[in-house]
Amino acid sequence: MKAMHFALNTQQETANHGIFSIEPLENGFGHTLGNALRRVLLGSFRGAAITAVKVAGVTHKFSTLEGLSEDMVDLMLNLKTVKVAYTGDEPVTAKLSVKGPKVVTAKDIVAPATVKVINSDAVIANVSSGTKLELELTIETGYGYSPAEERPSSTLGILSLDAIFSPVERVSYQVAATRVGRRTDYDKLVIDITTDGATSPSDALKSAAEVLVAAFSQIINPTLPDEQVASSLGTSSVVGIDELGLPTRVSNALKNAGYNSAQELIKATNKDLKNVKNLGGKSVDLLDEALTSKGLTRVK
Repeated sequence: MKAMHFALNTQQETANHGIFSIEPLENGFGHTLGNALRRVLLGSFRGAAITAVKVAGVTHKFSTLEGLSEDMVDLMLNLKTVKVAYTGDEPVTAKLSVKGPKVVTAKDIVAPATVKVINSDAVIANVSSGTKLELELTIETGYGYSPAEERPSSTLGILSLDAIFSPVERVSYQVAATRVGRRTDYDKLVIDITTDGATSPSDALKSAAEVLVAAFSQIINPTLPDEQVASSLGTSSVVGIDELGLPTRVSNALKNAGYNSAQELIKATNKDLKNVKNLGGKSVDLLDEALTSKGLTRVK
């Protein structure tokens, strides 16, 4: 089949909503690409959410707090609407401490520097005069939807929340006919994306395409599964970062990002490494050369 040449056009885009068109596509490829992109956008993105809350003076979710208009169930439902952006691997804690009278919003959350509260105007609670509300919020990263029942806490006073991790909220697409010269049977794919604001619709679309490219590349040039890589290195042979011969600056940047061995690095995509502080393009090239010298290939 001959190579396809088409263009991606932005019809409109805001911080959390975008409409894009891809054309001209060979007949039938509108639905092929549209369905594949939609499935990846809805289920393959890592995101962050508030997964648990501890309320001072409260032991279980059916409690009430004097001076608070909402009961704990309503408070938890309100916290579910708070959208956050965070890319770390370990859970972090944010805090909220206010004294009434006050309408408490997400703007009152004091979060670590690595966390960004997206919708700061989201209402969390209504506190009457003289009442103090103190919350400890657990923020984690994950994929898709995680019901609270899957994350029960054995610690008294920790209330688990249903968590929606995906930054992509809605995706739809349409396929229409478009003309190229005298031919009128080409496809035009129009895809409509809504995110929670943690990522832009255009970045989400491009990332989805990268996921599909990586999947198809595995068909063309398959890489060894993790178990085979481990076997080829020896079951007890873990190649540490310092054994790769990288410059100290590069090694330190990788360690600070949580990478401690070559086995961990081969799983890191270009997007993952782009988020590593003080790691530039030349450093990534040096890393790939070092891995290659050990007979390893990084997933890109």
